[in-house]
Amino acid sequence: MSGRVQATRHSSSFCGCVFKLKSAVCLRAHCTCHPPKPQYRSTALLDYIEAGVDAVTTACPSATIVLAGDFNTLDDTEVATRGAMLSIVDRPTRGANILDRVYVNNPCYTTVRVVKSTVKSDHKAIVAYRGQIHLQALNKRRHRCQFRQRTPAQHARFLEYASTLNIELDDCNSTQSNFDHMYGVMSELLNMFYPEREITVTSSDPPYVTPAVKALLRRKNRLMRAGRTEEACAIAARIRTIITHSSSRWLRKIDTRKNAKDAWAKVREVIKGKANGAGEQVDGLTAQIMNTHYAAISTDNDYRAPRLKLTAAEDSCLITEMDVFRMLDTLR
Repeated sequence: MSGRVQATRHSSSFCGCVFKLKSAVCLRAHCTCHPPKPQYRSTALLDYIEAGVDAVTTACPSATIVLAGDFNTLDDTEVATRGAMLSIVDRPTRGANILDRVYVNNPCYTTVRVVKSTVKSDHKAIVAYRGQIHLQALNKRRHRCQFRQRTPAQHARFLEYASTLNIELDDCNSTQSNFDHMYGVMSELLNMFYPEREITVTSSDPPYVTPAVKALLRRKNRLMRAGRTEEACAIAARIRTIITHSSSRWLRKIDTRKNAKDAWAKVREVIKGKANGAGEQVDGLTAQIMNTHYAAISTDNDYRAPRLKLTAAEDSCLITEMDVFRMLDTLR
């Protein structure tokens, strides 16, 4: 981008820049920060936005207007209606709320993503661009997960082998010995027919993309690239069934007739995913470790009660039940 840049500032919470490019295209970008408890009326900011959009459109009808910032509780529909603009952010940017938004007067961006900010902030960053540019997520976390893949072919081999298997237990041995022997046989069968595998999952994967689902997706992609479309379609049907069952669990305990608010909240979680990153586990950290740590730091084994000062009298006066009875009995 080259050309002349002109910066303007209208108030403490609203500023803008005008980019005049060599291709005679004018791009006007404005940023705003609407505090939760502003010292001005919200309607005044809406009037200013509406007047500013009208002025820019009158001066340059072909100008591209971009309005972005932290709007907090300002109504999204009201801003889009008053400014005749499009709201292109549809994912939560802070917690479960869409506080940071981007408005444009024409659909100039083909891709809009909400990613974790590279700076220390509880707000997420919004990346909007046009074209097929590959966006590398810098804050995406990857970790290896172990799982046991289960296929119909594995089940058939196991059943065929189990039909010829003969497990003998010695009645002379103790119950614990027989249990250990049986447990060893079952573990050996499990590792023989359903061995553990590893696969990489990331923090940007939806909740229903489990390690088993990701393995099926990779196998489907390999079959598609090899031209084996019928097998790939069969695996796609399995994946669709698994995802459907996983998504239906979100609404299993929700009564849609009595509590529609919770029902729609679950639907938004299925569609957009959780915004607060809940469910992420830290390796080596369990509830027992947390309880032990805080119990240790809140207990002082060497604590000794301090001696009373000379001006403090010892609390040797005890009130008995009879004293309380007499006090209550003499009340008028």
